[in-house]
Parts: sequence; C-alpha cells; structure tokens
Amino acid sequence: MRGIARYLLIPPALAALACSSYGDDDNGLPLNSTVTAGQNNVFAPSEVRVPAGGSVTWSFGPVAHNVTFSSSGAPADIEGENADTQVVRTFASVGVFDYECTIHPGMTGRVVVENRPGYMTSP
Repeated sequence: MRGIARYLLIPPALAALACSSYGDDDNGLPLNSTVTAGQNNVFAPSEVRVPAGGSVTWSFGPVAHNVTFSSSGAPADIEGENADTQVVRTFASVGVFDYECTIHPGMTGRVVVENRPGYMTSP
C-alpha cells in the first residue's frame, strides 16, 4: 500500500509545475500575464503587473481588437484588426503603460511594470 500512496503524490506535483510554467520574479510577480479581449469589448483583467523584462499576452477571441499604447517606452502597438489569435509584447522599461482598443471606444487597460532586482531596464 505504501508504494501506491507514493505514486499518488506524483500527479499533484506535476500539476503544480504546469501551473507555474511562466515562473515568478523575486518579488512574486508573474513573468508573463495574459489579458483577454472578449466579445464584450472589455480587456480582462483591466490591469496587470509584471516585472521589467516580463511580458503580456493579449488573447483575442472571435471579435477583432487592437492595442494602442499612449505613453513612450511601451513596446510596439498591436496594429490591425486581430481576431482568434494571441500576441505577446515584452516590457523592458519600468512604468505605467495605458492602452486602448481603437476599434471599440472605451475599451482600455493598463500594464504596470515594476522594478526587478538585478534586471537592467531600458533608459
């Protein structure tokens, strides 16, 4: 019976590894966050926090969206009309980066990029 119990512990351990595939920085921030742009014309979550050098994945459902940043230091905009795809942007600079979908007025979000110990940020 002991041998079987030992094997029963393996699946939860593997599940824990799968859930942390993006990893965390030293401050516990996820190195990658996902924002969903859904049919209801809302970015969810509306604000994400990542460390400098971290990335955000925008997941677009069946309705077309884009992402236009309003401040300098942000990565490239996600231009065009994107549906049924995922697009990743990496944030090298510390700061607050507001963005909007110019296709749908009022559809906005924010990426807060925090300092990461030992990471050289862009000027």
